[in-house]
Amino acid sequence: MPGPHPASVVQLTGRVRKLLKLLLRRQQLPRCLEWRIRIVLQAAKGRANSQIAERLDLDRGTVRLWRGRWAAAQAQIEAALLEGATRRQALKLLATVLADAPRPGAPDTFTPEQRVALIALSCEPPAFVRPPRQSLDAGRTGGRSGQAGHREPHFGAHDSTLWTERI
Repeated sequence: MPGPHPASVVQLTGRVRKLLKLLLRRQQLPRCLEWRIRIVLQAAKGRANSQIAERLDLDRGTVRLWRGRWAAAQAQIEAALLEGATRRQALKLLATVLADAPRPGAPDTFTPEQRVALIALSCEPPAFVRPPRQSLDAGRTGGRSGQAGHREPHFGAHDSTLWTERI
């Protein structure tokens, strides 16, 4: 039957709620991660997606997406905490659950080592390479030393008489 789908149920244990609030207090927390944590905390209070979207000034689709992702990962989070995960491991797991999904597209063509080498190379000043003396002589003399090379005259560039006649 078409119509609105029921929102995914979000239940938080005391430990998970504390960990989420701890993440939320970090100084260097990206804004997108802050919104996702707030979505989960609001959903755990039993609020509807439209209420959460209005409170946080977000799109309802965004709220629905992150509420669903959290609900899908709830069992994994609880299992890790029951196995005795340390605080650091638990925070890392929560950050992983709330992280962006991999972007579609072709895989990277450069390895991280190659990327670092390219960046290092681009930061170096260009090396001045002096061409061999033979190539300079060959260009001026037509390839034969001792003979005058062929040069095209420059009209008007250095001849002041042609320039003054035009004015």
